[in-house]
Amino acid sequence: AKNYSEIVSNKLFSEWIPQDDDAGDISSGIAASIASRRRTLLRDGYRAITFATRLDKADLQIGDHIALNAARYERTGVGTSNPLSLFILSKRIDASLAFIEFSALVLLDNEQSVAGLTAIDPPTAVTITDNADRTVDIAFTASADDDGTDIKYYQIYIRRKSLRNWGGFKTRVTATGAASYTVSGYALSDIGVYDFGVRAVFKSGRVSTIAEALAELVTDATLAAPTWQLIPAVNGWNFDITSEVQGAIQYRVLKFNPSTLIFESVGSIKARLAVNKKRKAGFEPLVSAGFVANGIAYGRFKLATVNEAGEGDASAEQAAFSLPYQGTMLASSLTPSLPAESGTYPTLTPWQNASGEYRYSVTLKLTAAVGFVDFAKRYEFERQPSGGTWEKVGERRIENYPAPETIIWINHDARLTPGVTYNWRARAMAPDGTVSDYSNTLSEEVVVPPTALDQPTITVTPHLMGFRITISEPVRAAAAVTDFSHYKIEANIDTAGWNTIADYFKGQVFEYGLVNASVAESWDFRVTAIDKHGNESTVSAESGGDTVEQLETSTISDIGIQGWQFDATYASDSNVQVSWGAGALRLSDGTTTYNITGANTGTMSALTFIYFDSDASITLLQTTTTPATAIGPNKFIVAVAENEAAGRTASFAAFGGAGGGHGIGLLVAENFAANIITANEMVANSLTGVEINAAANITVGTGNDVIRISGDDATYRWWIGHATAASAPLRATKGGALICTDLTATGTFSTSASGKRLQIHPVSSNIVLTAHDASNNEQVVISPDTGGGSASIEVRDAAGPVSKVVGGGVGHFSGSAFAAIQVSGTGHGECVLADSTGAITVR
Repeated sequence: AKNYSEIVSNKLFSEWIPQDDDAGDISSGIAASIASRRRTLLRDGYRAITFATRLDKADLQIGDHIALNAARYERTGVGTSNPLSLFILSKRIDASLAFIEFSALVLLDNEQSVAGLTAIDPPTAVTITDNADRTVDIAFTASADDDGTDIKYYQIYIRRKSLRNWGGFKTRVTATGAASYTVSGYALSDIGVYDFGVRAVFKSGRVSTIAEALAELVTDATLAAPTWQLIPAVNGWNFDITSEVQGAIQYRVLKFNPSTLIFESVGSIKARLAVNKKRKAGFEPLVSAGFVANGIAYGRFKLATVNEAGEGDASAEQAAFSLPYQGTMLASSLTPSLPAESGTYPTLTPWQNASGEYRYSVTLKLTAAVGFVDFAKRYEFERQPSGGTWEKVGERRIENYPAPETIIWINHDARLTPGVTYNWRARAMAPDGTVSDYSNTLSEEVVVPPTALDQPTITVTPHLMGFRITISEPVRAAAAVTDFSHYKIEANIDTAGWNTIADYFKGQVFEYGLVNASVAESWDFRVTAIDKHGNESTVSAESGGDTVEQLETSTISDIGIQGWQFDATYASDSNVQVSWGAGALRLSDGTTTYNITGANTGTMSALTFIYFDSDASITLLQTTTTPATAIGPNKFIVAVAENEAAGRTASFAAFGGAGGGHGIGLLVAENFAANIITANEMVANSLTGVEINAAANITVGTGNDVIRISGDDATYRWWIGHATAASAPLRATKGGALICTDLTATGTFSTSASGKRLQIHPVSSNIVLTAHDASNNEQVVISPDTGGGSASIEVRDAAGPVSKVVGGGVGHFSGSAFAAIQVSGTGHGECVLADSTGAITVR
């Protein structure tokens, strides 16, 4: 994955940019050169080589651009290929340190022209000034190419004098076009002799050789003595160093000699680099006349710190008598113990030998006697079958002091029988052969190992730069287990034979990367499940595939140029979060598939772009609110989402990739969960027919400025002008009744059904109707409500206006030529004038 990330970075293409400052020259400048060299790359394809060097080239790093003459490299139809311009992809140091193996991408060969790839001038006059406080000043003269634009920065390398390789750079200085540069007060952790190096980095990524300043001494003004304590011991002394001195190599032990009356060196204690780590070292007394009396020696000691620069002043003197030997007291005082720790010990681990017979590894924990840890020379361990005879089965010698307080003892015992209970005990041995009492006894029954785990199943998916091997969960008799240990994974390349590629893998998804695989190789894989008892399952059925034959230019430079499909489903979790399930993201090359893990946007506060970036991850989608971040090499937008107001659900739009660039592709219906579609997610003229289908409501606008179509309201089917249907100024019921506060008709009201009519019912206000027709024969019939309303009607005919009243209302009649009440009918006509009293007044 690291190698893949390196080769697809923008740095890959920087080598095709000439050094000349002629960006404005379209016909022969930078633009023309880039276009020409990219056409060459597309024509000849990507080519990679491997090569090995001695360790002195270890400073070459992944991503470096180098020139190389390759004796075995050739390109069809090309006479002279060398020199090659290479981009380093991977680096592997041989386990025996015999060589370093590199793989590299061929950017240009000699026939493709390496014009413009002139060497970068290195910096010069590297000078180191020791500040005597473990810091140095690093000064150097700038590269001749440093004009303020071409050189990007300088890399500073530091190594111990004893090392041959530089390793990675420690710090860097930004180039500004200055004549010289200085890094002041650079701190080193230890004093000693160091080599320093500086190299220039060109804007294209190419580097100069390293300018060196070798064997520079870094010192410290003070070299303190350690903090320590002299501890008496039997026949000698122990030195307990409680505080180390930074940069110390060792501590010289100085002992007072009564004969010469001076402190003389009698040995040294190796320093540990970590601070505040306790350590001890033991010394036996010097036996001479008058020095040892009655088995007790008197010692006076000092310690002095030694580092690469020399030896510091000795510490203050400490003195003590050594301890006398007391055999009777030691016999009981040295007795160790074997803690069980809630059944953890003894631990019995079964395994099978080449003949299939079970053997067992026994693990015990021994704790030394408190206060007498350094008095034991060795420990013996014994085993006894229940009711049988004790037998020595092993020992642990104490080789270094201070002696360990706890010992973990592991013994491979071939004589344990399943079904039998065994006992274990231990004892300590003093330097003179005195034996301590036995420890407590621990017991454990040797159980019969279970059967092997079930045969695993595997699925192998070839992908860019390798294979993904998915392994089934470990089970025994189809049931979950607690004693699973690991899987052994084997590979077979082009039927050449099986080789183990992972002998201790504990997960379910194994990624096997191929950096330098030959094209179109056939790979087969198989997996064995192993439990904690050493039982191996039946090996899985073989499964495999072919390596990718060729990386297309669009694949390595920008996978977004390809088409793609993502089969996961999206959903709105709340008004501020959208999630997506796990799914397969497939490129249109037919072979590349990325298995994407389900995730979510997190809490959104703005329009959020959900995108795939193979440089960042091949299993997780990325999110950003910055559009420019979501596009670029090896990226494409998968969906967009946006937060909504409280009470609503967050909106989103999922895309499909038709390829051809970073544009949004096809809308995939399966990617939509139930949601509200907002204006931001629609393109004009993109919807036809019955493509909008809402089970509940479709709303346009907000607040009271809305138009709403309802599928679940009990009374109304649609309404306009109010959030509540019953208060809307214009609404239609489920039965087809239209209700409005104002109506202006410019056409004709008519009924098509027999016996139907248009009725207007005033409640408390007047209704004024004006009817007109070119034929002058229109009539208007009004049935006023009984609530007391009145109607004023004017009907025009050829003779002038005529007024008529039908119903129980009060009528006022007028006309330009006459005013009359006319009654007519086919049978008879009658006019009755009367009020409640019967009185009639006619004028």
